[in-house]
Amino acid sequence: MNKKIIKILITILFVCLPILDMLRATSIKDIEIFNFSIIELINLLLIGISFILTLPKIKKKHYKFIFGYIFAFIIYLVFHLYNTYNFNTTLLPTATHNYLVEAYYLIRIYLAPILLLIILLENRDMFNRRYYLNIMKYLVLMISGQIIILNLFRYSYGSYADELMPFLINKTSFIDVFRYNNFKELLTVGLFYSTNQISLVLFMLLPLNIYNMYLNPKIKSLLLVVLQGISMIIVGTKVAALGSILVLLSTILMYIFFVVIKNEKYNLKYILMHIGVIIIIGIILWISPFRHYYTDKNNINKNDISSEQIEEAKEILNSDLTKEEKIVFLTQNTETFKISSKFFKIYPLENDLDFWINIANRDRKINNDYSILKNDILRRVMQRNNNNLDKYFGMGYTIGTIDMERDYVYQYYLLGGIGVALLIGIYIVLYSCNVLKLFKKTYFNYNYAICLVSPLIGLLACYFSGHLFGWVSPMIILTMCISLGRVNN
Repeated sequence: MNKKIIKILITILFVCLPILDMLRATSIKDIEIFNFSIIELINLLLIGISFILTLPKIKKKHYKFIFGYIFAFIIYLVFHLYNTYNFNTTLLPTATHNYLVEAYYLIRIYLAPILLLIILLENRDMFNRRYYLNIMKYLVLMISGQIIILNLFRYSYGSYADELMPFLINKTSFIDVFRYNNFKELLTVGLFYSTNQISLVLFMLLPLNIYNMYLNPKIKSLLLVVLQGISMIIVGTKVAALGSILVLLSTILMYIFFVVIKNEKYNLKYILMHIGVIIIIGIILWISPFRHYYTDKNNINKNDISSEQIEEAKEILNSDLTKEEKIVFLTQNTETFKISSKFFKIYPLENDLDFWINIANRDRKINNDYSILKNDILRRVMQRNNNNLDKYFGMGYTIGTIDMERDYVYQYYLLGGIGVALLIGIYIVLYSCNVLKLFKKTYFNYNYAICLVSPLIGLLACYFSGHLFGWVSPMIILTMCISLGRVNN
């Protein structure tokens, strides 16, 4: 009976995943029970109840590790909370000391997916390959189908939406690429609130979709891969659009490798279908707004401010102006120094004028890379906080700074080295164990190797683009992908 309940609860968790992501962009996210968002509580309850029901099933040899890990998490949490309480909140305008919010964040974002991982691994008899691939089909249909349909009906969030362009309603669609030259506005993400997050989710799901086509080389399997590829191009981030073609190419090359090296009997139907998908997605990518947008962006000289004007502005900034005058000058010349004004709200000029003057004096191209600038801000905040324990236990989520596009670096500032090792390292360790299985004769084949692709690209992509660790949906997808590698043989 417990097994059936666990399977139902975990299935509801996966089914609700894209639905809850859409609701995060609505007022429903503000509905609370005992001061906790109902959207977040749904995931916690489903995982928590499933974990309790799984406890009797846990093998004795795993008990020591599982409860040892939970104990280590509790010890870390105590030291982490103590350290965040010592953070100097005057450094950032949004920083607070809130034990409850900080603890809830770590439990909801990091511990819950790890408990899910335990649930999936301890119930491998019912969470098998077929189960994961069926979940993948649902997620792809739900996410990709919505992105494509809403784009055609011109009712979507813009992938690069901002305050001036939050919605694209009855205005533009992907097919307008032939008559509309503002290509950025043609890139949409359906009703999902985070473009980078849904890009990474689709990126990790694509190898599983291709794996399904390998196991079931039928037209409907091919159409599902094409559907996902088109939706990734419509989203238009580099992770999604370029990722679609890179995954397709790498998986077919991997298949050829195993056919040649192991003399495996090749499946001509699968090869032809795979090549056909590559051709279709390649053509769509070539005519897509994504290709036009990045081609135009790279060809246009965006440095419309002359080097003489820039040097003149730097001379004025470094002259004998008063502090107030320099603040005003920096605020009025954000485009000259390539510093987005939103960063002045995150880390105010008044708090650290010398820092911002140094940023303004360096190459504008560096400031145009937000991931570098965010890293500079967080490094400066940690330096000024002047607490040696920060590098071990982190400054905490409640400092309220903006997230970076490089997860490992960002999590280091928030969680510290110990936190990163404890809460992120476990995924890397388990994935490494999956990779080591590849060197066993039984597992050295395409059937198993393709299962290793999804976690790999997720772990690599989060270094360059972020939005894996610290985000519920991508972490649950990563958990699913790693679990697949533990059950497949």
